[in-house]
Amino acid sequence: MKHDWPGNVRELANRLERAAIMSPNGIIDRDVMVSTGLEDVVAQAGLHSKPLKTLAIDFSDDNMDDRERVIAALEQSGWVQAKAARLLNMTPRQIAYRILTLDITMKQI
Repeated sequence: MKHDWPGNVRELANRLERAAIMSPNGIIDRDVMVSTGLEDVVAQAGLHSKPLKTLAIDFSDDNMDDRERVIAALEQSGWVQAKAARLLNMTPRQIAYRILTLDITMKQI
């Protein structure tokens, strides 16, 4: 209620509804805010969200094969394919194809 929204109430409702729909688990986190454009508005208002986690795994490690890389990225991203794709600098379609061809069983969390 204290936030000065730059648009009208309908626009705010539409953005929040889109964020809730885009969220895989019903929680509007930073990734959802980025994909729906809410983060830009929050940044303009000077509000701060919690910082992103730093990567603990080096995905460019030559000792890891392709299957290990994909599984590590999926585990780090909570088995969300779009987040894992970003960690590996891939598109969601590319990682979905890798999951299929490498016969990786997806975990439901």
